[in-house]
Amino acid sequence: MNISASTYSKCNELLGAFFDMNAVCDNVAYNLNFKELNHMGDIFHKSYAHLWPGASFADGLSDEMLLWNARPIRKGIPDHTEDYSGDVKTMFDAILAASLSLRAKVSELIDVADANNDYEARIFFENLLQGSITKAVKQAYEWQDATKKLSESDLNIHFEKYTHFISIVD
Repeated sequence: MNISASTYSKCNELLGAFFDMNAVCDNVAYNLNFKELNHMGDIFHKSYAHLWPGASFADGLSDEMLLWNARPIRKGIPDHTEDYSGDVKTMFDAILAASLSLRAKVSELIDVADANNDYEARIFFENLLQGSITKAVKQAYEWQDATKKLSESDLNIHFEKYTHFISIVD
């Protein structure tokens, strides 16, 4: 293995956290659709929830780990059964909190890689933090802010106008 055991362990924790973030987002998307906010739910699901298991996050990390001769381990994820049927703001507060938690995990991984002289890993995670993670967090902030300004119905109609930091997937 071309990285330390500490960095390797943190990489697998982060990999699990990316899949968990997908589950958190799926739960929010299902809640949006259940509230018949289908336009918002569809864009959120395809454009944000689907980011986390993909090339920008989980798949990209697992591919990089293989280059470091480190076997990725797909850990289990907890259930996400939160019922947000009463409040869209609470949903996007949860997305922001989860996004900030992931940003903290990546920052911690940078420190662990640096402390263990895993410089290639440190650079990978610095780039991840400055690129995809920052965009995801900024997007979560933008949506949370929009919930303070718009009614649920208006946000559902104009969701694209409040989606600037990620690409909207059809």
